[in-house]
Amino acid sequence: MAFCSNCGNKLTEAVKFCPECGAKTQIAQASQPEATMLTTTALTDTTAALNREAVILYTTDIVALESEAQSLTDQIKLFEDKMGGLHLNVNVGHPPKEPAVPVAEEWESSDSTLNVVEREVQEYLLGRTVLLHSVVTNIEYAIQQLSGDSAHGTKFYEYKKKCQSGLFRERKRKALIDCVLAQRCASEERKCENDKVDYEKRYKKYQEALERYNSIKLQAIDEVKKDRQFAATYQIEIATLQKKLQSIQSVLSTAYAANIIPSKFRNIYAVYFINDFMATSQATLEQAFLHLDLDKIQAQLAQVIQQQQQQILATIHASAQNAMAQQQISAQLGDLIDTANTSAHNSYVIAKYSSIANTHTETMAYFA
Repeated sequence: MAFCSNCGNKLTEAVKFCPECGAKTQIAQASQPEATMLTTTALTDTTAALNREAVILYTTDIVALESEAQSLTDQIKLFEDKMGGLHLNVNVGHPPKEPAVPVAEEWESSDSTLNVVEREVQEYLLGRTVLLHSVVTNIEYAIQQLSGDSAHGTKFYEYKKKCQSGLFRERKRKALIDCVLAQRCASEERKCENDKVDYEKRYKKYQEALERYNSIKLQAIDEVKKDRQFAATYQIEIATLQKKLQSIQSVLSTAYAANIIPSKFRNIYAVYFINDFMATSQATLEQAFLHLDLDKIQAQLAQVIQQQQQQILATIHASAQNAMAQQQISAQLGDLIDTANTSAHNSYVIAKYSSIANTHTETMAYFA
């Protein structure tokens, strides 16, 4: 099975042009005149070695760029997660509600109140059962006071009968009504006093709750101030990292645009495999494509790449700062281009070597 040297698409043996990208295949190139072919003397073993070295250098640069892009993406996500955990607004709920002050009014036996009491006493003496239990209790307690007897005692019933009929009925009824009114007044006064005591307790609790609320609010305000300072710092860091990521993505885009690696293999897992496969063997790029099963290697290499990410970046930084090594690599890449020119290579091959050289120069410039 053959592969297109331009896009990596699988080819049948009979085709002269790639159906995917239109590039000439080896069959088409073999049918060209002898003058346009790469001569045997031009394609020496040294040139072939340099060719492999150039591809290895190219994939090494891409692995470093992809690693840096992944590292920057992880750092951006880390800062974004930190941003998400910050409190940028004061949110402590509503303050406690102040209790209402009880109305301290004296209960007065106005005409309307007197009429109500007279009607209630009349209903009671007539034996009506429509009165509230509290009203009945209030009236019976008044009869106990006036008769000097306990509830339902002999004197109690005698006084109640005198209020119902007899010579002194009106006088007795009036005394009963006055007593009920007095009791109501005393009850209302007690109620006001109890309300006052209850209000003082509730107000004390309110003050304690308000003090706690204000303390929590002050702490929240301090935390928000600190978090906003952190947020400003994180935003600066994120903006800086995003700028670096855009720069890396631009270099990667240019590197991949050389179409040395097919689009489906343009990720860190595939390029890492290709680089490692070629660097540890004498295999060509096409042979690396043949052994590349992305679905299988992605899960296997994910942890390996993560563990070696710092080492990859440290190595590329050290390489970028080694001026002598970079001069040597530049000279070798220049020799490749010169050899391609003098060996009647087609413009496609020359362009690939030039792209590899440009990618390496931009990669070293970034990591220097």
